[in-house]
Parts: sequence; C-alpha cells; structure tokens
Amino acid sequence: MVSFHRILLSKQDSCLFFEIHYTWESMELKRHKNSNDVIRLDAEGNWFHGEYPVLHERTVQFLHRNIALDEQGRFYLTGEDRPVYFEVDDVPYFIVGVERTIAGYLITLTDGSIELLDMNSLWIGKRDVLYSLVKKSRMMAKFSRSAYYEVTKDLKEENGKFVLIFNKKAYPIAHNPPPEFLKLQEEMREMKVREEKIEQDKKMTVKNRRSKTYASSKKHKKSKKPSRAAKKTTKKSRKKSKKR
Repeated sequence: MVSFHRILLSKQDSCLFFEIHYTWESMELKRHKNSNDVIRLDAEGNWFHGEYPVLHERTVQFLHRNIALDEQGRFYLTGEDRPVYFEVDDVPYFIVGVERTIAGYLITLTDGSIELLDMNSLWIGKRDVLYSLVKKSRMMAKFSRSAYYEVTKDLKEENGKFVLIFNKKAYPIAHNPPPEFLKLQEEMREMKVREEKIEQDKKMTVKNRRSKTYASSKKHKKSKKPSRAAKKTTKKSRKKSKKR
C-alpha cells in the first residue's frame, strides 16, 4: 500500500504545515475522475499529483525507483497491476551524489542506484545546468547543485570551451545531447506517431461501422413503418368489421 500526502492545514508545534493522506487506489480513482489531476515530475525533481506536491518521503522514493520507459517513449510507473503514466517536465532522473574514484566518477541517482559516469555524454543545458546520459545511455539525468559543484572541481576552459579533466584526459562538454541519443529519441517519436495513427484508424473504423449499422437500422425501421394510405385502409377495414 502506497501513501500519498497532500496539503491540509493542521497545527503542530505552533507551525502550520500542509498534509493530506491519500492511498494509491484513491489517487488512481481520482485521477480517472479528473483527467487534469495527473502525476508529474517537475524540472527540479519534485513530484506532483495534480497541483499538489507529493511530500511523503517513502512515496517519493517509491516513485523514483519505479520509473520505466515504454517503446513509444512514454514514462510510466511500475509496481502496480497496470502502467501508470506520468508527465516529465525535464528529465526522469537526477544525479544527487558524485564520488571521484580511480576508475571515474561514481554517481548516485534519485532512484538510489549507483553507476559510473559516462564522461563522453556530458552537455550543458538551459541556465548552464549539467546533464549526462545514464542507465546504459537510455535515459537523461540532470546534476543537482551539490553534485554539479563536485564535478566543477575538475572543469576547465580550453579555447573557449569547457572540458572535464580526469587522469590527464580532457572530455569536452557539449551544448546538446549526444547524436546517438537524439537519433534514438527521434526513432521513438516516429514509433509513437505510427502507433497513434494506427489507434486513430482503429477508432475511425469502429466509428464508421457504428454509423453504418445505425443508418441501416434506421432504414429498416422506416421501411417497416406503414404509409398513410395503408393506415387509412386499415381504419376503414376496422370500421366495416365493427358494423358487421
């Protein structure tokens, strides 16, 4: 059972804090009732359910640890009977810890996993934020402020460009994600468009079938309906039978 906390006014130690308790099932039920009340991961790594932040620590950990990506490039949460899709404002993972070792930089992600930093996949994004590829170059991750400061100790500027120096080797910091990753993203987008087109075609086929069935049934009912002349004849025959 997963607990979600929302905002509710209460008093504790003379302080006002916000908290509402929701179970996973009730959240799912509410999400279906209100299509705008979706799960979202913002650009700073904060989770939201609709307009309310998810504050419960274990729930936040559960969300971070159950992120998955489908074949169409959509993010969803595992751990339930069916996928629960959510929105990502920037990246699905954040680098919250960096440790310099002989082999390289060991990075800790928001899902608790630890892996070796791919120094060839670093790039600078908006507001001079550092990004990298993680999860075998399948996902993007953003450096937190503390993690970024650890890496900046080995950053240097050469010929107007920033490079990461490790074991006397320079790793250039790009301004865009690696081309291979962009190509993979493009393929996933194309696959998503194809899947959406197939789904639309299916819906149109069902709609056309229903409209044809409705038209044929209407026509059949109309053909069964007696004409005015037939009605008059029926009335006359009934009157004659009564007179007899």
